[in-house]
Amino acid sequence: MIVWVLKYDTCFDWITSLGGRIESPIYQVFIRPFGKPVIVLTDPREIEDILLHRTREFDRANHTSDIFVGTIPNHHIVQPTNDRFRTQRKLLAGTMRNEFLKNVAARHIYVNALRLVEFWRIKSVLAPGCSFEVADDLTESALDSIWAVTFGTDVNTIQSRIDHLQNAPPSLSLTKVGAVVFPKAKLPDEVQSVLHLCDGIGFAMNSIHPRLGHWLYRQTRSYKSAVACKDRMIMEALNDAQNRLEAAKPTGESPPMLSAIDYLVQQENLSACKDGRRPIFDSAVNRDELFGFLIGGHDTTSTTLMWSLKMLSDNPRVQTKLRKVIQEVFPDMVDTNFVPHHEQIAASRIPFLDATIQEILRLALTQPGAIREAKVDTAILGLPVPKGTNVFLMSNGNGYVAPDRFVDQILEESRSRTCVNSRGKRGCWGNDAECFIPERWIKLEEGIEIYDSKAGPIQAFGGGVRGQYNYSLGDFEVC
Repeated sequence: MIVWVLKYDTCFDWITSLGGRIESPIYQVFIRPFGKPVIVLTDPREIEDILLHRTREFDRANHTSDIFVGTIPNHHIVQPTNDRFRTQRKLLAGTMRNEFLKNVAARHIYVNALRLVEFWRIKSVLAPGCSFEVADDLTESALDSIWAVTFGTDVNTIQSRIDHLQNAPPSLSLTKVGAVVFPKAKLPDEVQSVLHLCDGIGFAMNSIHPRLGHWLYRQTRSYKSAVACKDRMIMEALNDAQNRLEAAKPTGESPPMLSAIDYLVQQENLSACKDGRRPIFDSAVNRDELFGFLIGGHDTTSTTLMWSLKMLSDNPRVQTKLRKVIQEVFPDMVDTNFVPHHEQIAASRIPFLDATIQEILRLALTQPGAIREAKVDTAILGLPVPKGTNVFLMSNGNGYVAPDRFVDQILEESRSRTCVNSRGKRGCWGNDAECFIPERWIKLEEGIEIYDSKAGPIQAFGGGVRGQYNYSLGDFEVC
C-alpha cells in the first residue's frame, strides 16, 4: 500500500482493487501498523442499506474524526450521531433550501461563473489558438463562489488575475506539452491561508495516522499563521453580519440575507430570543461550522468542475446534445448571444442537464467512499462484524463505476432485513458502467423524458443522516 500511495497519492484505489484479486465484495485489510484490520465492503445495495437504515449499528468512525479534528474540532462532522450533532447540523442546513439557493447562492455563483468565462476569453485573446492550463482557474473560481456564498463578500481571486493580465500584458512561455503559461498575481493572504488549511486536511487523509500526522503539520509556523488569519477573517465577517442585523432592528424590516453567515447570525438571534438568553454569535461552534461550510463547498466542487470539463471535452457527442437541449430552453442564446440570468437558470427544468451532472458526479469520485464504525456486534452479508470495527464503504469501483461482478454471488438470505426490503428500488449498471453516458439517468414517462435519480448506484455525497447536506449547493455550482 505504501508504494501505491507514494506513486498515486491515494490509498483508496488500492483498497478497492483488492476485492477483484480475491473475488469477494467483502474482505479485511490491515492498514495501520499494529492496528486492527478494517472491513472493506463494495456491494452497492449493502452500502446504501448501512448508510440509510442501519444507523444504530454503524456510526461515524474515529478515522473520520481524526482527519478533521485538527482543523475544525468543533464542527459537527467530528461528532458522533447524538443530540449535539443534530443541533449543529441544523445551524446551516437552511442554506440548502430552495429560497436561499435561488435568492442568495445562485446570484454569487452566477457572477463568478461569468467572471471565469471572461478570464478565459482574455487568455484566448492574448494567446490565440493556444491551449492553457485551467486547473488553478477552476480551483480559484470555486473558492470565489463559495466565499461569496459564505461571507457575502468578494475575495476577487479571479478578478485579480484579470487585472494582472490587462494591466501588464505578459511575456508568455510554453510548457513541454505546448500549453501557454500565464504569469499569476499573488493570491490574497486570506485565500492562501484557506488553501493551506485545506492542504492540511489532505495531508491527514493520506496519512497512516491522520491525527498524529496532522498534529505534526500544525506545528509549522506557516500553519499557525494560516489559522490566525482564518480566525481573524471569520470574526470580522461575524461582526459585519451582526452589525447588519442590529441596523435593521430600529426599522422593523427584515435584516438583509446576503450570505450563509447572515443566515447563521439571524438563526442564532431567533434562538436566543426564544430561549430568553443573549445571543452568542462568535462561539467556537459557529466559527467551525462556517469554516467547514467554506472548505466543504470549495474542495469537492473544484474537483468536480475539473472532471466535468474533461468528461465533456472527451465526449463531444454529449457536449453537443447538452448545448442543443439548453438552447431549446433558452432560444435567445443562439440569435443574440444572450446569457440566461441566474433566476432563469434556477427556475429551469432540464432533465438532460440533471442527468449530465449526475453522471459527472458518479464518475468524478470526489468522495471515494464512506467510513463507519460498528457500535454493536453485528453482521454484514452474514459475516460477523465485532463492535469497534471500522468498515470502509467503497463507491469507487465494483457496482458504481465498474460492472457489479458479485451481484449474482450474494445470497439474498445473507442480507439484512432492510436491504432485502429495498430490493428493486434502485437499478444497477451493466457492462458500460465505466462509460460516460448521461442517458442512463433518463427514463420515459408517457413519451416525456424524466430524470431518474434511482437509475443506479451512486454515493457522491454519502447518505443518511451523516451524508453531506450541501450537495444541492454543489449541483448549483456545476450547473
